[in-house]
Amino acid sequence: MRALVRLEDRPEVALYEVGRAERIVDERALGLPFGAAGLARVSSSASRRLLALAPLPKVRCADRALGGVDLFHHTSRVLPPVARAKESIAVAEIPANPASDRLLRAALARVDAVLVFSASCAKRLRDHYALDAGRIHRVAVGCDHWRRELAVLPPRDEVPRILVLGPLNAPRRHLRILKAFELLVESGLQAHLHVVGAGGDAEQDFDRVVAASKVRLRVARDRSLPEAELAALVARSSVLVHLVDDVETAVTPLEAFSMGTPVVASRLPALEEGLGAFAELVLNGELDHDSELLVDAIERSVRSARDPAACAARERHAAAFTWERNARETVAAWRAVLVRPSRP
Repeated sequence: MRALVRLEDRPEVALYEVGRAERIVDERALGLPFGAAGLARVSSSASRRLLALAPLPKVRCADRALGGVDLFHHTSRVLPPVARAKESIAVAEIPANPASDRLLRAALARVDAVLVFSASCAKRLRDHYALDAGRIHRVAVGCDHWRRELAVLPPRDEVPRILVLGPLNAPRRHLRILKAFELLVESGLQAHLHVVGAGGDAEQDFDRVVAASKVRLRVARDRSLPEAELAALVARSSVLVHLVDDVETAVTPLEAFSMGTPVVASRLPALEEGLGAFAELVLNGELDHDSELLVDAIERSVRSARDPAACAARERHAAAFTWERNARETVAAWRAVLVRPSRP
């Protein structure tokens, strides 16, 4: 949104909020000049949960509530009623649980266009949901949120910091990362392991193992951090370890690249596509049986963090993925949808 409103040929923007929950995003983070011409904002008190369960005839159609719009872009899989406008939605992950799958399937059947951030996501939408390729628009993801928070990059920590971001859920393999860290320390590497993420299904096991570990004094844990502090932490770290089972965007590793920080990530199609040869990519199935693979990848990354040429190469790679580019490609996709005949 910040990039969209800065475009010279930007469309007029109207924001429509659904739900009763407290806003969790600071309005200033949107970069929107509220009250300015060409920008409108309307809120609906309708519950998202009720909208997900059944249509609500008494809820005013979102496009009419905004005074009429040409296209309504959804940022949630729970879609408010829309009377006449064409519709689009962005998909950054394919849900694994049945309830979320049903919501996405219903949304895909309704919208005129789907925006994706990787070729693998486009393929999965075609294969799994039989989505017409003509309705899929691939746009670049941006990765300059964290970099924007820092006027000047801080120096890397003298003692290497191994960083892990995200909730403590089993697919992120925090216990496997901890085991690799223990092996690295045993081999003589002076380093810290820093975990930032809310609780999840693996939190109790992780806390229990850390408490009994010989390296427990070298492990730091934050449930969350302010955006500027998180950005500085990524810039100071020697490596971001990003292990996941299923993603369709490389945005988090690319954010680390924007500050030159090395990345160890799961070898998944979307991450291979977005990170190329600039990251250490590991197969989840192999490292689940061999911690040494992760140890070696982290060791190489720590060395790379001390190489100015390698850091500069990662920054150059990330520089192509801006939110301005995302905004331009998104607007182009919307315009393509508007000139296409409506679906029957």
